[in-house]
Amino acid sequence: MFAAIGFTIFYVAIGAAVPLLLIQGDKNSADAHIGSAEVKLTRQEVEGRELFGDNCANCHTLAAADAAGKVGPNLDVLRPPSELVYDAIVRGRSRGGGTMPAGLLAGDEAEAAAAFVAATAGR
Repeated sequence: MFAAIGFTIFYVAIGAAVPLLLIQGDKNSADAHIGSAEVKLTRQEVEGRELFGDNCANCHTLAAADAAGKVGPNLDVLRPPSELVYDAIVRGRSRGGGTMPAGLLAGDEAEAAAAFVAATAGR
């Protein structure tokens, strides 16, 4: 009788754990929907998407961040490498019709935003 109770508890525990694991998913990545395409984002790029939304979306257009800014370059039609984006974030830009201020983000935050833009821009 005790064996039957033990097996019942075991099966109930497994029955509860498996769905929880499936719901939990992979915390190190997420999907970004860009038009009909889907891009898998790393944890750093997911953080970058949030930072982009908070700091860059008012000026830049980027579908992956649901951003429709009109001042800065449209990142849906460009594909800049992450080093160029990082440099623009840290040092700013002052050419063309607008000016991008320097230092909106720094360090790991600047790297995360640059990684997100590099992974999703122009796609």
